[in-house]
Amino acid sequence: MNLRKSVVLGAVLAIALSTAAATAQESTLIFTYPISMQSGRGEILTEPFNAAIYIQESPEWNVVAPLFEAVEAPSELPATLEATVSRANDADFDLFAELMAEAPYTLIVSPWADGGPLWGGGGAGPLDLRGYVLTHVHETVALDTESPGMDLEGTGVWTDIFVDARYDFYGYPVPEPSTLALILGGIVVLRYPSRTTVGGRRGRRPPGA
Repeated sequence: MNLRKSVVLGAVLAIALSTAAATAQESTLIFTYPISMQSGRGEILTEPFNAAIYIQESPEWNVVAPLFEAVEAPSELPATLEATVSRANDADFDLFAELMAEAPYTLIVSPWADGGPLWGGGGAGPLDLRGYVLTHVHETVALDTESPGMDLEGTGVWTDIFVDARYDFYGYPVPEPSTLALILGGIVVLRYPSRTTVGGRRGRRPPGA
């Protein structure tokens, strides 16, 4: 490969890499997921709690990749919490983003205490984030309780829990294959310059060829 071709290809690669990097850094709102739940139980709840969202795998209904469970629980109710999580501050974020990029899931929101989810949760339909790279999620959630509330057992010992939340998902589209192909193809060309056969043996092209 002569010098002129190398310079031209290098310039093309630089532009392509700059474009891809700029695209990757432009994180925008890609989906808003409103979700609410109400649950009750025959006890007086005194433990502080926040709210978390997670993927629930069947048939065991395991809690997978919970987000926002580490947000500080309010000391008084009713309360409204706002928080943002990403791979920088939530150990489960990468797993959550990976699973959401593979298939649609119905997310579960649940009141969450130190021991984990409280009294079940609720979903709001499948969320499909395939085709996007997730960068962060913002939560706005209102929490409240009422005792004795519905008092389904008629004993006066009962607590209803209310969670009304909105989750904003931010990210950017997965880069187009054509851009990646251009970058990778150019790297291969630069790494392995043209060769020719001389006297039955492979070697570099002679100068001026």
